[in-house]
Amino acid sequence: MPSGAEIVDDYIPHMLDRCTKCDGRVLVAELNEEIAGFATILAKVKSEDIEDGEIEFGLVSEVVVAGKYRKRGIGKKLLEAAESYAKSNGVRWLRIGVLAENHSADGLYDSMGFKRLYIEREKELPGP
Repeated sequence: MPSGAEIVDDYIPHMLDRCTKCDGRVLVAELNEEIAGFATILAKVKSEDIEDGEIEFGLVSEVVVAGKYRKRGIGKKLLEAAESYAKSNGVRWLRIGVLAENHSADGLYDSMGFKRLYIEREKELPGP
């Protein structure tokens, strides 16, 4: 996967476009007059997976906390604000993804009541 720094210029317009299409918001945490983190909540996402049926759900598509502000409860507060926004927009099912090696985020999501839904695995195959 490319680093955030490598994709940020293309990713921000993509994120904002998804907010427009899915009734979303970008929530920002500020501390000491600096951006400490942000979360993106999409309130109206339609699954493209046939096994989901016609379900519409909310999606927390990003939760990012700057390194120097981690372990201060900012991620939790961002998730609480995202959940509040989702509830106020009639969301019944709220989803979030996490990278497999991000154990601290995975623990936070567990503590906030998110249950595992899908687990994908990846294997790099040797070149030709």
